[in-house]
Amino acid sequence: MHTINLLIGNNDRRISNLVEALVLDICYERVAVDTYRTAQLIDFARRAASGRYDLAILAPGHLDRESALKSEVTTEGVISAMTDVKKRADIPLVAINTSGEIVEPLLEVGLDAVLAAPFDADALRFELRRILRIPERVAPSLEPKHISFFGALFPSLRPRRA
Repeated sequence: MHTINLLIGNNDRRISNLVEALVLDICYERVAVDTYRTAQLIDFARRAASGRYDLAILAPGHLDRESALKSEVTTEGVISAMTDVKKRADIPLVAINTSGEIVEPLLEVGLDAVLAAPFDADALRFELRRILRIPERVAPSLEPKHISFFGALFPSLRPRRA
């Protein structure tokens, strides 16, 4: 079974759990998922540009300070880091929970999908299926594929087909 290496950049554990569960659900019984989480922009950008990951999901507004000496992560810092990642690696990048002013600049940088806040699991599911080229599951048929021993003895009790 193929393995997707997933990188999540987010300091909100609830959102990270939802994102990871969503990716696991999409890939269930098709592809294995190995996840790494980070809450710092510099670590996220370094890992995303390394070429070891198949998919990177980032929440630009939910990242911790880059280091104890620097101030909070800025919009310019996020855009600069994502520009560098796109130059160095061919990795699908998805931004979630983005504020309005950063959506267009991230799309211009070349991110594969940018989803505005609030978090929308259905929109993320749609974008991830598109990016990973994983089709939606088809519900299994409820009709029996064979006739049971009991059904063979009593044909009048078999379910009727519409």
